Amino acid sequence: MRYNSVMKHDAPDLLKQALSGDEAAWTDLVARYQRLVYSVISDFRLPVEDGEDVFQEVFLRVHRYGHRIEDSSRLIQWILVTTRRLCIDRYQRGAREKNLPSDVLLPSNAPSPSQGVESQERAYWVHATLEQLNERCRSLLTLLFLTENVPEYREVAEELGVAEGSVGPMRSRCMEAMFQILVREGFWEKEN
Repeated sequence: MRYNSVMKHDAPDLLKQALSGDEAAWTDLVARYQRLVYSVISDFRLPVEDGEDVFQEVFLRVHRYGHRIEDSSRLIQWILVTTRRLCIDRYQRGAREKNLPSDVLLPSNAPSPSQGVESQERAYWVHATLEQLNERCRSLLTLLFLTENVPEYREVAEELGVAEGSVGPMRSRCMEAMFQILVREGFWEKEN
């Protein structure tokens, strides 16, 4: 298996439909990528009002300039880079207003516009894939991999109301189901 950074999903068609005036497609596009935009905004620790402005500006730019995206399958990267640049612009504007050097307000761990695009893209697809799993798998994988303090199987079994011995096999089945979705969506390619 290997990571496939060029997504094979319906974003190109969705983008075209949204840009052609299809309101339902536009609503779907915003819903599909809002978590991605907010995850970048939260990395920058912007105040809520600034974060909301950045969110709106990202999708306004998709609407205005989406037709310029030569390879619309790269929409995720375009959204990530645009969001990061807008966040940096917010910090720089705030610094100018307070007569401070522009890097003073930027969090020390804030990513540059080009950093981490691939890892953000992966995180987006993991969460999008989790949403396609059944409730039990989604709960199990979230408990095991997306919580701050990873619980022991005993705790997971209690939380899910299953026998402790079934957690491992259930984990394997859920991971396989997730993998199959990722292959189908083009996120992973099977090696022959």
